[in-house]
Amino acid sequence: MSYTDVAQVSNAAHNYEILHERDDEDIERPDKQ
Repeated sequence: MSYTDVAQVSNAAHNYEILHERDDEDIERPDKQ
């Protein structure tokens, strides 16, 4: 696994987490934009 693969997986997981936090908390978190 190359560095690029690791970075892409990490970024995808981060984006997924943001989307689900937004769904759960209905965008009432100014610290997570």
